[in-house]
Amino acid sequence: MHAPAPRQGRLNPSGIRVNGSLDDLRALWPRANARRDARCFAFQCADVLEVWCDTIGRARQIEPAFVTVLGTSGQPALLIPLGIEQSNGVRVLQFLDSSLSDYNAPVVFPEAAAWSADAAEWVWAMLLQELPPFDLAAFEKMPGMVDDFRNPLVSLATAVHSESCHTMSLFGPWDRFVRERLPKFSDSRRRRRKLEKLGKVRFEIAETGTQRQLYLEAMMRMKRRKFVETKGYDVFTDPGSGEFYQETNRRLGDRGPVQLSALLLDDRILAAHWGYVAGDRFYHLMPSHEDGDWRPYAPGRLLNEWLMEWSVNNGLQVFDFGIGDEPYKFGYCDVHVPLRDAFRPTTMKGRIYGNMRRLKTAAKIFLRDGKVGATLITARNRWRKL
Repeated sequence: MHAPAPRQGRLNPSGIRVNGSLDDLRALWPRANARRDARCFAFQCADVLEVWCDTIGRARQIEPAFVTVLGTSGQPALLIPLGIEQSNGVRVLQFLDSSLSDYNAPVVFPEAAAWSADAAEWVWAMLLQELPPFDLAAFEKMPGMVDDFRNPLVSLATAVHSESCHTMSLFGPWDRFVRERLPKFSDSRRRRRKLEKLGKVRFEIAETGTQRQLYLEAMMRMKRRKFVETKGYDVFTDPGSGEFYQETNRRLGDRGPVQLSALLLDDRILAAHWGYVAGDRFYHLMPSHEDGDWRPYAPGRLLNEWLMEWSVNNGLQVFDFGIGDEPYKFGYCDVHVPLRDAFRPTTMKGRIYGNMRRLKTAAKIFLRDGKVGATLITARNRWRKL
């Protein structure tokens, strides 16, 4: 049985295929530094997904489903990395994410960018036929655009996500960028001069395996402390999470998209960052810094602004701060990227679980936007820090 073809639009999907691994799709699926005419975020590139499946996916026993949606020519128009996971006894179809992706979207080829909303409903109907049974589809954190192509799947959305993404447009030369976009840069220079009185200050991007491992361990140590203060637990203990960072560092740190950097005072690491560089975009993903007595020197800000300078000098166009509405991002970013969620149940159990997830999202929005919520969050964070 096939779903009826969408009626609107000159170009439409013509078929769908589902693979359980990326092995048979190597010639089709773009990699971080070889995307051809496709548009995608680093999170949906084959080299990142392979590590994800071998670490997070395996640890959480997620059944991957790599979906190829064909266009009228019979060539791929969309590539969608999905998986089915058991969550509280509910089989949930979702993007391959597990909190490791800031944007969840398909790989979009030129034909699919022109599809109508009917096409997304057709894809949904075909997923129901071709995939193993599931109770709920939870497609969260979907942006409306994938670079300059429209994301066809955003038409399936049923709710606004609790957080947004934020990016900063880059331009050169660096001196002009500083004047027009970094009003606090003079303060950053002052703090750096104070730090230089204590020793030799240097910024480095890891170039050897030894450096990468050293910076990764420093990032995880400092970030672990911050996670415990703000989230109440160490997210690196989530199934497969710590292994994912170790494996991406090992497999993708040399010629892949992973970049590790650090701010050092003599031989002490005061700030470290783990992220991606893919296409013309810098992904600011896992910043970390020392706190306490080092706070007056703003080591995290100093490393961030040095990474901006590196990005400008290397011709990148976007500095992507990713998901999260932390106040410091608003001082840098000029582009706000709203995200959408699609909760589509197929069983009563899925409907109940989907409603619970929607209520959780609504509670997050209340805590973020309401005065009472802000007070509660501040009190919680202070208690955790103590």
